[in-house]
Amino acid sequence: MKEGSFCPQRNCRSLFILLTPIIIVILIILTPWYYKIHFYNKIATDNINQIQRYYRINQELPALKAALENPQDNQAILSQYLTTTTPALAAATLQKEVKKLISDYGGTLESTQNMSNHRKTEGTVKKILIKVRMRGDIESLTNILYHLESSKPTLFIENLFLQKRAGRRYKAGLLSINFNLFGYMQVKS
Repeated sequence: MKEGSFCPQRNCRSLFILLTPIIIVILIILTPWYYKIHFYNKIATDNINQIQRYYRINQELPALKAALENPQDNQAILSQYLTTTTPALAAATLQKEVKKLISDYGGTLESTQNMSNHRKTEGTVKKILIKVRMRGDIESLTNILYHLESSKPTLFIENLFLQKRAGRRYKAGLLSINFNLFGYMQVKS
């Protein structure tokens, strides 16, 4: 071969050897950078969507506040409250409903006690609380609790205590059951 003659194979090999490390370095630097940018773009998009959701919720806030301040205008809210005129009457109504439910589902009511006399009024509502003592099996208890918590007005159960008893008063499989049942009634201001 003469000097100065063009050898495409040798030039291509040299060019390949020269460019390969440069391309590898560029890929090593740019690939993580690309994935970082993609990652942060996804976070930014998620944050924008979340801000838009919060903005929409914030737009609904005045209407929701107005509905809560004037529940007389909103039948859905009114149906959540006990509809009696006095706390004693509300507690008596709850006691009557509990007695009927327990007997309908095969339990035995031992006692109910009105505990709402000691409760303070919480804003425009008063908590009506009764303490219930009963006997029954797991199936009757499950049905009673489901019915109480899924009914209207909205009722809540707290401090549920179950104890298996032995003795002549208790049949096999019966439990001694204690719980507090409460709901809320509106107080006229």
